[in-house]
Amino acid sequence: MFSSKCPVIPRNGHTLVVGIVARISGGQNQKELSLEDQVDHAKAEIAEIYQGKVEYRVISTTGKGERLDRPELAELEAMIRSRELDILVAEDLGRIVRGTEASNLCGLAVDHGTRVIIPNDGIDTSDPSWEEDVISACRDHVGHNLHTSKRLKHKLMNRFRKHGQAMAREIFGYVVPDDATSYWDWKKDESATPIFLEWFQRLKDGANYSIVADWLNANN
Repeated sequence: MFSSKCPVIPRNGHTLVVGIVARISGGQNQKELSLEDQVDHAKAEIAEIYQGKVEYRVISTTGKGERLDRPELAELEAMIRSRELDILVAEDLGRIVRGTEASNLCGLAVDHGTRVIIPNDGIDTSDPSWEEDVISACRDHVGHNLHTSKRLKHKLMNRFRKHGQAMAREIFGYVVPDDATSYWDWKKDESATPIFLEWFQRLKDGANYSIVADWLNANN
């Protein structure tokens, strides 16, 4: 869809340098294969507009799109500021980050001579309307998440109130039989009691949540 846009000329005169951002949030139904699919999609988009030598710099990560403290965002910003990238590609804007920070990153890219292409959102910063397109995409991604969250919360709460059957992923301290259909079927794991007691005692003694989490993870 971008083949008829502005000409593609590597700034270094010989090799097109392309940054690719791929991300999954890490949900139980998401697979690492999705990251490969996103990267392949980005490369296919580049192949449509440029047939010369290409160097790909891929940032592939797992994490929530709303979080702004992800290290890959700092990595991406440094990549943009290097003024080496010709093009930055992501499947959709939410793969980079959800919210208005995505607009800021696109603006930073343009300021540093990097063209941004987001195929699923129809964004190409070589278009005069790119800012409007980016803002619209930001709104759509945030709105979709909000509406989905409200819908799921309402549905699950309704099931819980009626049947106790809005089971989520089991948490530590419970045993869930294979034939369980509701929370009433869950069993307390007695072996977890000493760990919970130590957990709460560490918090009472002044340890913060991060320190306790590290202790829990270290003990599997």
